[in-house]
Amino acid sequence: MHKGTITSVRKKKILVVCGAGTVTSLLIVQKLRKALAKVPVKVEVIQCKVEEIPHPPVGIDLIITTVPVPSNLRVPVLSGMAFLTGVNEENLVKEVIKNIGE
Repeated sequence: MHKGTITSVRKKKILVVCGAGTVTSLLIVQKLRKALAKVPVKVEVIQCKVEEIPHPPVGIDLIITTVPVPSNLRVPVLSGMAFLTGVNEENLVKEVIKNIGE
């Protein structure tokens, strides 16, 4: 990169989905933001309920969910249960980082 060159890096978007789009997804959003705070990738974490998932999910890089989602989304989908139980949470964070391309 040349001195003075400005590059635009697209922010990665993670959609956190739960049944009601409130408490459960908010807990996951908070844990995700904390876990990704030191990752050198700009990340936007958005929460919603399953009915609010955009079809097609344009601009969404990853979906983390606690409920079943449609299988035809063409976006990587990870279970967010580890953020709720604490079991394998570190492995899930690594998988999230892998999927957003750190």
